Amino acid sequence: IPQINVFMIGMPIQLLIGLVFMILIFPILGILMHDIIKHYFMYMLELAS
Repeated sequence: IPQINVFMIGMPIQLLIGLVFMILIFPILGILMHDIIKHYFMYMLELAS
């Protein structure tokens, strides 16, 4: 039955692509979040002073 074959092959490929995508995206997100938090913190310090 072709449907089962496509499902069995398609799912691991989709999971693999998803995993690779996450591994590539996480460092970028981390850098962006770090910058945003740093700017926000500086802004809060300026307001406080």
